[in-house]
Amino acid sequence: MKQYNVQVHGADFVPELPWSADSTDSVRALVANDQRDLLVLDDDEDLMEIVPQATPEVVMQRLERTPFDRLFSQMTSANEEPGDAATQASWYLLLDVAALSHADLLSTAAALVGLTVAPDSPAALAAAQQAFCWLWQTQVTAHQLLQPQGVPVLQRLLRQLREPMAVAEFQEPESCGQRSRRLVHEVLALDHQRVNVLRLPASWQLIRLAVIERQRLVTTTNHD
Repeated sequence: MKQYNVQVHGADFVPELPWSADSTDSVRALVANDQRDLLVLDDDEDLMEIVPQATPEVVMQRLERTPFDRLFSQMTSANEEPGDAATQASWYLLLDVAALSHADLLSTAAALVGLTVAPDSPAALAAAQQAFCWLWQTQVTAHQLLQPQGVPVLQRLLRQLREPMAVAEFQEPESCGQRSRRLVHEVLALDHQRVNVLRLPASWQLIRLAVIERQRLVTTTNHD
């Protein structure tokens, strides 16, 4: 069973809080102080890990002028029904997870599509997998997605998945793999601070960033 804690950034595994399988207090501490690292203890796996938290500036620099940045632009152009600010925030977070996890572009594109047609919903998991299967079966390459012809490809896919009842009827074929589904799972878990269900180690670096972005979103929405 995993347990969570925090420490002063750069310390040598010096927990500040009582260890707990409930990550609530640790998440709260990470958000309150940007000089804290997450500590993860897993007796089952004999794991003791110190996880520094990524900053918005570092993540932005990591994504700038990369294929992930280009993919974001392609999705923005293809999305004929622009989502709300929450959907945009999920896009950014997904690209962060994808970059840190070295995900492939096709899986990342499919995950973006899933989050777009079924925002902040478990249905996004199946939608992303369905999107990846469609891209895989039509033999679209990552290079093609990043070219001008990639925009109409993404538009067509978004339109198909936005058909009435499409999300409710998504199948979850195993043959196409699970990578896009895993990316969406991480975004939903981070968005709702469900640290205990994160599956990709890189996601632990984004806990503070995810909470800060959600708080910033709420503030911006209230001001509007």
